[in-house]
Amino acid sequence: MGLGGAALVDEYQGANRKLHAIMSGASCGMLAWRGFIAADILEKLRLHIRPYETGAGDTDRAYYACLDRLVEVVEAKGDVERAVIGMVEAMRAVPVDRSRPRPLIGLVGEAYLRNVDYASNNIIQSVEQMGGEVRMPAIMEVLWYSLYKQRYFQELGRHRVKAFIHRVQHGILNRIERKMRRHAASVFPDPYEKPIWEVIGQSGLSLDAGLGFGASVEMARSGISGIIHAIPFNCVPGTVIQGLEGRFRSLFPGVPFMTVGFSGQADLGVRIRLEALVHQCRSLASGNPARM
Repeated sequence: MGLGGAALVDEYQGANRKLHAIMSGASCGMLAWRGFIAADILEKLRLHIRPYETGAGDTDRAYYACLDRLVEVVEAKGDVERAVIGMVEAMRAVPVDRSRPRPLIGLVGEAYLRNVDYASNNIIQSVEQMGGEVRMPAIMEVLWYSLYKQRYFQELGRHRVKAFIHRVQHGILNRIERKMRRHAASVFPDPYEKPIWEVIGQSGLSLDAGLGFGASVEMARSGISGIIHAIPFNCVPGTVIQGLEGRFRSLFPGVPFMTVGFSGQADLGVRIRLEALVHQCRSLASGNPARM
């Protein structure tokens, strides 16, 4: 069509006006940001500890107790970073047995499916029951993406001053996030997250599809054993990434990549495919301890 340089614009930012109002508010913007980071750190600790717990349910009990405490601290406008230190200690106290390493399996795709268990038919728990350990992009990815889109379109429209201001703001927010994530280093091997603009940049794409494919590339480079790409039925960005599976396999031939679509109904075929993926990942990782 001769429109190779055209940008497709959606109204995603307009649907998040309340989020933008909260994050830009002088009274609670930074408090909300720290609260989101703390919740994300807690979730990552849970996924790292739960597959190895010696007592069934110990990790989830510690997780929910920490989450309740975090809510109390945020509501009281307290010290969220101090709460993170306490959460890390509480999660580290959960008894574990790591004598039998598990393959690391990345979960990318639509954020709601990744972070709401019933939406994905409990895919994370299923992988853990099959013998895997799940890693996935931060919950903060959703917030960062919403914020980054402002900057992206300002740069595209040559609004240089506004784009520069957002670059500075994003740099400050990123430093706050790294400062808080460092407290999890004693439990989680790599607590830091690559900035979202770098994740998208290494994909060769832009925005939605670039974020999903870029997250897959980042995980493969970090030593993941295999990747599950979870998408809602007929999700357009997810379908684009599914169409790039061949490209991913050419870049990382030793990392299995599987797209799973969810339509709100249980599907026995999905479980069978997951079992096959976990088995393949375990076989591949057994010869490479770095992927376990």
